[in-house]
Amino acid sequence: MDAEGYVVTSAFNVEGDILSVEAQFCDGVRAPVKILGKNFGLDVALLKLEIPRGTALHPIPLEKEPELIPGHYISILGASEDGCGPTATAGIVSALGRLDGAAVQTDALINFGNSGGPVIDLRGRLVGMACQ
Repeated sequence: MDAEGYVVTSAFNVEGDILSVEAQFCDGVRAPVKILGKNFGLDVALLKLEIPRGTALHPIPLEKEPELIPGHYISILGASEDGCGPTATAGIVSALGRLDGAAVQTDALINFGNSGGPVIDLRGRLVGMACQ
């Protein structure tokens, strides 16, 4: 979410008695992550990554007012459950204003591997987070 190491993901990813998690960077470096809060009603969790020394984070900025309308194409990024690499699913925006205006409905498949992952539009802009 930002260069300070704050991460937003699906609360589904950290439900139960999980007190901490570990992040793995593309180069294989691992770092501890603290769970700061969870909201299961909105399926959102806030995490704080302990950034390894010498590592710079380059987050994708969230679009403040994404230009989403039904029919727009989006992609949801994730990771395979078996650790074999990144995944991507594609779909369209199906409806706006779900959950009292807090959510956008899509027909893109949301699964264990991409729940909490970024939702990207065709211009590569971050327009949301996948929730179950």
